Amino acid sequence: MFHHRQSDVPELHQEIAQLRREVKNRRMKVSQVSNDIIQYCDAHIGNDPLLMKIPMNENPFRDRSRPCVLL
Repeated sequence: MFHHRQSDVPELHQEIAQLRREVKNRRMKVSQVSNDIIQYCDAHIGNDPLLMKIPMNENPFRDRSRPCVLL
């Protein structure tokens, strides 16, 4: 049997409560989730700024005419 200090008891109760919450989570197969992610990415590819070119007037990182000056 495990022996714990009295000061460890609240922490152990919190850990048990967390494990009880986690065991209720719905599990899905990785293969199904990865297929869902691929389908989502394919459906939203036109809105991805990393894949599509951002118009220069909408690009917040465009080259500014004034250089950044640090004091």
